[in-house]
This record gives sequence, C-alpha cells and structure tokens, in this order.
Amino acid sequence: MQAKRGRAYKVELRAIARVLVSSGCKEGKVGDLMQDIARVFGVDLDRAMSRRTVRRAVLEGLVASQVQLGVEMKYTDGNSDSTSRRKLNYQSHHVHMRVPLKNADGSVHLSTDPKIRFLGIASTVDHTTATSQAAWLTIYNDIISTYNASPLGRRLETLDLRMICRVLRGMCGDHENNEKALPEAWREMKHDLLLQELGEERLQQLNEQIDKLQELKQHWVAKKLDDAGGFATYMALPPDERAARDLASVHAMTRELGTEALNELNEADRRLLTVWIWTGCCMHKDQNSFKGGNTHMQTKWKERGVAGPIPLANKDSESAAAPPSEDDLERVENASFGGAKAVALAGAIFENAIEKRGQGDMVELFLQSKLESGEPIKRFPKTNQTRFGSHGDAACELIARRDIYREFLEAIKDLKSRPGWTNIEKNVHDTLDDGPTLTELAVLAIYHLFIAIPYTHRVREPEEVALNAISLGHLHVEVQDHCAMLLETPDLVLDFDEEQYRIATFDGQPVARGEVMVEIKRLYGSGKLPYLREMFVRFLEGAKSTWIRFSSEFAPGGLIDGLNDAEKGRIWLPATNDRNEGALGSFIVYMRGNPTAALATHNGLAMFKRNQTQGFMDMWFSPEDHQYTMRAARHLDASGMERKRKELQMEYNQRILAERAQKVAVAAAKAAEIKDRLDATALISRVEDIHSRGMTRDKLQDQLDKLRALWNTKTQERIVIPKKSHIPRLAEKQTALVNAFQDHLKLLAVSAEQNLGHLGPQIAVAFAREHYYSDDEDFGELEGDVAAF
Repeated sequence: MQAKRGRAYKVELRAIARVLVSSGCKEGKVGDLMQDIARVFGVDLDRAMSRRTVRRAVLEGLVASQVQLGVEMKYTDGNSDSTSRRKLNYQSHHVHMRVPLKNADGSVHLSTDPKIRFLGIASTVDHTTATSQAAWLTIYNDIISTYNASPLGRRLETLDLRMICRVLRGMCGDHENNEKALPEAWREMKHDLLLQELGEERLQQLNEQIDKLQELKQHWVAKKLDDAGGFATYMALPPDERAARDLASVHAMTRELGTEALNELNEADRRLLTVWIWTGCCMHKDQNSFKGGNTHMQTKWKERGVAGPIPLANKDSESAAAPPSEDDLERVENASFGGAKAVALAGAIFENAIEKRGQGDMVELFLQSKLESGEPIKRFPKTNQTRFGSHGDAACELIARRDIYREFLEAIKDLKSRPGWTNIEKNVHDTLDDGPTLTELAVLAIYHLFIAIPYTHRVREPEEVALNAISLGHLHVEVQDHCAMLLETPDLVLDFDEEQYRIATFDGQPVARGEVMVEIKRLYGSGKLPYLREMFVRFLEGAKSTWIRFSSEFAPGGLIDGLNDAEKGRIWLPATNDRNEGALGSFIVYMRGNPTAALATHNGLAMFKRNQTQGFMDMWFSPEDHQYTMRAARHLDASGMERKRKELQMEYNQRILAERAQKVAVAAAKAAEIKDRLDATALISRVEDIHSRGMTRDKLQDQLDKLRALWNTKTQERIVIPKKSHIPRLAEKQTALVNAFQDHLKLLAVSAEQNLGHLGPQIAVAFAREHYYSDDEDFGELEGDVAAF
C-alpha cells in the first residue's frame, strides 16, 4: 500500500499518527507501529513515517484546532466565557460557546448546549494581570491569523479581535486578586473596542452628510491645536509627536461618536453589547469556607480559656523546647496545631506525593489485614497536594479508622532497624489520642459530610448537564441558610439520630460515610471530644461568613441578580474551574513523561483531542484545507518557537535579577549612609539631655534610631520604639525617647550584671561606662539604676 499521496503522507495516516501519539506512543516509534498494525490486517505499508513527520502531524492538529476555533467563534451567537488558572509560570485557557454543526443538506445550525473548547497552555514570565491578558491576546491573535489565512477562512468571512470581544460576556476563575483584576482588564478592552466599532460605523453614516462631517472634523482639529498651544506650536512639534497627536485626536473623536451611538440604543440592546459577568469557581468557594470555618474554630480555645490541641512542632521547634527559654517557648507556642495540621501530617506519612517518602503501600497492606473481607480500602487522601476536599476526607478517614492508624504507627516504629519515632510519626500518633485535636477532627468530618460533599455534588454535574454558574445564586443562598439552620439547631447532628441526618445534610440525603458518625458518637459518649458542640457552632459561624464573602457576585442588586431570563440564556459560565485545573495537571504529567517535548506539541495533542477536532475536520475540511495545515505545521516546526519561548523567559529572569541587584545596591547604600550618620551621633547620657536646647526633631529621631540599631533586630524587639511616621511632633518624639532611653539603661545594667555580676555592681558599671560612653560623659543616672537592680 502506498503511504503517500503525491509527496505527502496520506491524510488518514497523519490522523492515525496523532491518535497514536496522544495515546502515549513515542514519536519515533509511530512509523514502525503503523506498519506492524497494517501487517496484522494484511496490508503492507511501503514506508515508515519518520519522527519529524509525526511531530509535524501533531502540529497539524494544533493548526486545525486553531482553524476550528476561528470558525466556531465566527458562528457563535454570543455564548462565551474564558477562565484561567495559574500554576508556576503556565496558564491554562478555555472558552465556552455554542458551536456550529452541519446538517445533512450542508446548512449550519448551532449546538443546543455550550461546548467547552481548550485553547492550550501558555508560558508566562510572571503572574501579573498585564502578562495574563497578553497571553490571552496572543492566543486570540494566533487563532485569528491562522483562521484568516486558511482556505476555510477565505470561504467564510474573516475574523478579528472585535468580533471575539463582542461575543465574550464574562470570565470565571478562582478568587485571587489578580484573577479578579484580569476580567476587569478584559471588560475595559471590550468596552473600548465596542466604542471604536460603533464610532466607525457612525463615521460611515456621516459620509453621506458632508456638512455635519466637515463640522465635526473642524471641531476636533481646533481642539487638537488648542491642546498643543496653537497652530504655530503644533507645527513646531517633531513629526512623530504630531502624528501621535493626530492619531489620538481621531481615536478620541471615534470614541465620542461611539459613546453617542451606544447611548442611543434601547436598554436591551445596550445591555447585550456591554454586559460582562465574573463568577468565582464554586470549588474554591467550598475550599475557602472550610478554611474560614477552621480558622474561626481554632481561635475559640484561647477565647474559652481552656487547653487546646497539642502543638505539632517541627523537629527544630521540638528540640528547642529544652531548655525552655522565653524564645524557645514562644517558638513552641507558635507551632501549628489542630485537626487540619494533623491531617496534613497524616497525609505526608500515609500517602505522600513523593513516592520515596511516607509509607504508601505499607498502609494499604496493613488495612487489608485489619479490615473485614469486602470492606472497601481506599488510599489515604492526598492532603499534601492541592485536591479539593482532601482535608475533610482525611479527617473522616482518621476518625473512622483511628485505632488502626495508631496501631500502624506503632508497628512501623518497631519495624525499623533502630526502633523509634520520627518527629512527624510521633506527632500524628499523639494527635489521635488528644481530645482537643480529635474534637477538631470530628468537626471537620461533620462539616465535610453534611455540607461540603452535598454542595460539591450540586456544582459538579456531568458536562452534558451544562450547569451554568450564573444560575447558582439560589444555591449559595441555600448553603448560607443551611449553615444558619445548623447554628440554631446543632442537635440535628449532635443528637446522633440517624433519622435526623437527612434534615441536617445539605442535599437531604444520607451521610456519605455513616461509620464516621458512629465513631464520633462513641468518642463523644466516652468524653474524648470536649467542647464538640461549641467548636461545631464556632466552625459554622466562620464558614457562614466566608460563604457570604466569597459569593458576593450573587448578592441582591448585583450584576447577576439584575439579569433577566433572556440575558441569562445568552451567557454561560462554568460552575467550577476543574477544566483548567485538570489541563494544568495533565500538562505536568505529560512533561514528566516527555521532558524534552515542546509546549506546542502538548497543545497540539491536547487541543486536538479535547476539542474533537478530527470530527470538525471530517465535517468542514476540503483537500486544500489539509494542504494548508501541512504547510502551516512545517512553518511552525521551523520557526524555533520553543527556543524563543525559553529565551523570553531567560531575558525576563535576567531583567528581574538586574532590577533586584540595583535595589539591593540602593538599599545597601542607604543603610551605609544611615550607619555613618548614627555612628557620628553621640548617644545621650542623661534624660535631661532630651529636653535641652538644640535637641531638634531630627536629632531626637537620630537618638531613637541609634537605640533601635543598638538593641533591636528584625526578629527581636527589646526596646519598643514607635515608627517615625507615628510620632511626627516634637513632644511625641521626646516622650518616646524618654521611654526608650530608660529601657536602654535597664538593659545595659542587666547586660553588665550578667557578664560581670560576680565582681559586684560597681565593677559592672565601670565596664559599661568604658564600652558605651566616653570618659567625659555623666554616668550617674546609670549608676543609680544599677544599684536598684
């Protein structure tokens, strides 16, 4: 069988090559594998496809996907959305829109439900809003240029950025500040391009009204000359600046005409053109409410004045606990504690993300030996990875199988060649017998079972359901009301009556893991869960307030609340950011197995598969379209895009290093200047010197700075000295210096006593005099203070 048609491999074989690579076959093995497969079916391919041809076939998938996106954006009636999620210096992109489909007679209709389209992973040098927006623009411009240059684009109508912005009506993402700033930047761009488009249309209409057009141009020319300072001043400007002013004047005139045209539209048409909605990922809302509840709960122990969970100090903090100096005790007090920290440590032991760490399969084998036959065994939740709900799942697991995990930890301690605990093993073992920590674990498990899991089921509907985020306002009111209901009647849960659980769960269904509630009931009855009711109520208070804060886009009177049914029908936003999270995860897995692969190769494979581009090609492509994708792929392959991408990152890194080095040099010079000034400043020796004539505000500040440099460090403040901006007046600086100088004398005396106390206070005073003051300074004030100690 001839593998080529003319000088190029057949379209069908190139499609098979893409399927094989996307299924995990290495590019260099595809050619031989295709021959082997063909031989099984009695077909003898006359040649094997080379690695380079396979790579180009993959890039053809990228080109075809961009053409597909151009066609779909051209035909869509306005249902669109974009969302981004950053991880390291990579950004994932998706759009959501109704896509064109061909009928049997060749006519085109739009899909009933919106489809999700993957636009690829982009490498960004940083995580700023401007860089993220530039990445989006690069992707859109690539789609526009690829589509417009294609035969399919020439057969249909051309596409430009204005058309895309006209149908973009919102974005979704997580709740970080830069994620919220990106949609705002796009809203401003959309509005600006809309005014430009409407203004240009108005100018076209004025071409038939010569008098009005002439009058308009004269007005803006006069304004341009006035802004420049007159005609003579304008003509004296350099040509480049005159050209820039001319362009700015035309732009301003067009915007003004566009604004007039927009205001003349009826309310419905104007809202359709200008509406822009942002929604936050529902899984991030759940994650933040869980965190908000936990943070609020942990403050209750100190407020209640009772012993809280044991501190889970790291190895350094634990070793620092003996001998217990004040600094050491402070380090232990500041160590993390509580149920959330316990499940994080447990995850590091029982299911570590790094395969060489933790116990991994040993845990699974131990569970198999302890659990009854047929009882399901699941791996411990990966709490040391960013998995939604992992901490709640882990709390349930630790509560339900607490005794087994304690026994396992004791077993691995004794199985070592040198039996003993590691610090993390001992911490987890101790938490599973600590009442306050178990109380927090129980609260985490209860919230996870009764609210978090049912909520997750509601917002993670199958793709076929096409759940629209803007329709979920009522859902978030319900979850807030449900928290309020449990706050008023916590006994619905804490009476441990299974008949009442359906009332207490958010979805009215039985709890997902009934054995967890059975174990909590047993621990509560045995007195192992002190203050469970108070902590549960406290957690719900924090969770409810966080739900309100992170559901602000659905607030009454807001943009989403003001949409009518027709407008809601033209906007579709996904409920979660799972697509982008998954795309980034898939990219990391792909690069782990293909470390030398180019980013475009991954995008070509992922976009072609997820966007079902092969079906689009079968429906829309002609032979000349296939030829175009081959030419464009060869051009991409020869363009060195991967090298350019890496060079761009290196240039950015070098620029940042140079900027930081300059900042360090400036800071060092400033610090040296301050040090020289303070070294030249003689420290006062008496309190009376503070109020002497000639002691200006600047001199007082120098004295404060000298004392600060003498006693305070970045991590320890031995003398309390207010910031300069907090004491601007002379009297305030005098008071601050009096207090600081008295503290200085006390510290100086203590220091001298500690170093030379065995020789008596007078010798200590003499030592201090010699090291801190010149011979002609009065030392009487210090001597009296030393005698007092």
